[in-house]
Amino acid sequence: FAGLYIVTSPAPAAAQIPIGDLTITSGTYTIENIEQPVDGDVEVTGGELIVRNGALMIISTMVEPRHVTVSGDGKLILEHGVLTSYLNQIDPWPFLTLTIMDGGTVIATDSSVLSFPGYIYVLSGGNLTLYDSSIEQIPDEDLSQYLGGSVDVSMDSADDGPTIMINEATLTMFDSSITDMPEFPTDMVLARNLTVSDHSMFLAVNSYIDVDFGPAEAPADWYAHNVLVVEGLSNAYLYGCHFEPYTGALSARTHPMYTTVGADVYIYRWLNSIVGDEYGVPIPDAEIDAVFTGSTILEGEPLVYYTRSGESSTPPAEVLDYMGETVDSVFLTKSDGVAQIPFLTDRCT
Repeated sequence: FAGLYIVTSPAPAAAQIPIGDLTITSGTYTIENIEQPVDGDVEVTGGELIVRNGALMIISTMVEPRHVTVSGDGKLILEHGVLTSYLNQIDPWPFLTLTIMDGGTVIATDSSVLSFPGYIYVLSGGNLTLYDSSIEQIPDEDLSQYLGGSVDVSMDSADDGPTIMINEATLTMFDSSITDMPEFPTDMVLARNLTVSDHSMFLAVNSYIDVDFGPAEAPADWYAHNVLVVEGLSNAYLYGCHFEPYTGALSARTHPMYTTVGADVYIYRWLNSIVGDEYGVPIPDAEIDAVFTGSTILEGEPLVYYTRSGESSTPPAEVLDYMGETVDSVFLTKSDGVAQIPFLTDRCT
C-alpha cells in the first residue's frame, strides 16, 4: 500500500482502505466518521488535518516504524477523534512517535484519545492542548488479540501510553488525563516520566496526571515509579489536579515530582468562599480578599498567581476563560453567595 498523498487544498473524505504517506501542506483534510489506516508517515507542515468522530490509525512494522509530525503552521485537530496504532496485521508494531515542533499545534477536544505506546515530543515552539481528552494506552484486549505470542514485542513494553517530553514548548490540559505512563516491572526497565524542560510551560486544570508517590525504596521500585520532571527554567502550573492515589506505607512514600534550579511547580487548589447574612441568605457581588497564612515567606501577603509572563494578582487568561470569569468578576460571589477561587497551596522548587 505504498504511496504518497500531498494535500494542498480541501480534499474529499478519505477512503477506508489504507493510504500511503499523508502530507498536508495547506488547506484542510478531514477524516470523519471512519477509521482511516495510514501505511506510511503523516506530516502536517501547513493547513489542518482534522479527525472528527473517527480514527487515524498508523501502520508500522519493526523494520519501518512510522511517525506523525506536525510542524510550522500545521495543525492536527482531534474532535472526538482517535490517534492510534493499527494492529490488525502480520507482525504488528504498536509503537508510534508523535512530534509537534517549530510552531506546530495539536488540539484534542470532545473526549478525543491519543492511544499508543512510544513517544510524544513537543519541541521548539510546539503546542499540545487537551480539552476533555486523554493520552492513554491501547486497550488490553486489543493488545492481547494482536500481540499475544509476539516474539518481537513484549506485553510489558506495549501496555502503556507514550513517554512525553516537552522541550522549549507548551503542554496545556483542561478536564483531561494522562494515564498509563510507561512502567516496565516485568521487563525490568526503568519507568519513564513526563519531562518539561528548557523554558517550557505546562498548564493543567482539573486534570489527572499519572505520576505517583512510590514507593521507591528498592531498585526494582523504579521500574514502576513515574514522576513529573520540571527542569531548565521551565514551570508547571497545576490547578485542581490529582495524581495516582497512594496506598502504601507512609514511611515509604516518595516525591511525585522533581525540579532543578530555576524550575518551579505551582499547585493551586479550589477555595469555595461563601458569603451570607446573619440569616444565611446568600450575598452576591461580595468581593473576596485572600492573604497567605502560615510560616512561609508569603505570610500576610495577598494571593498571587505565577504565570508565564510573571506574577499577577489574578489568574492567567487561560484559567479565567476556563472558569468563565474575567479579572473583574473572579473574586466576586455569584447569586448563590459563592466565589470559587484558585488558591496557591504548594510550590515545589
